[in-house]
Amino acid sequence: MTRGRRHTPEQIITLLPQIETIRKNGQETPRACIEVGISEPTYYRWRAEFGRLTVDQANRLGELQQENDALKRELAEMVIHLTQVPQPVVLRGVGDGQFATRRLSLRYAITKASALQCADPDVRGKARSQ
Repeated sequence: MTRGRRHTPEQIITLLPQIETIRKNGQETPRACIEVGISEPTYYRWRAEFGRLTVDQANRLGELQQENDALKRELAEMVIHLTQVPQPVVLRGVGDGQFATRRLSLRYAITKASALQCADPDVRGKARSQ
């Protein structure tokens, strides 16, 4: 199935009042949509999204949606980065298990419990016993 042409928010906002005028003149909604060159489901979708918006508001809505998409992508990348637990770290000669887990948690921006799982087994025992 091929996609039809895409309409800009400005075009949509100018077409919606045209369809309403045609409907007020006595024609049914499907006939009014055909005259304008869109399908009836498209009309109802546009009316729900752009019904009472001005052109400036519709442009701002588009900008906000693009910004929101970019922020969602950035958040997803950060979550992926933070959930990649580093390989077990051998902290030899540290002596203090609490210090080792704190250093790991600060370095990799993970919780102390996650840092404890990443630490050397000898350090894990020292941190838990304290």
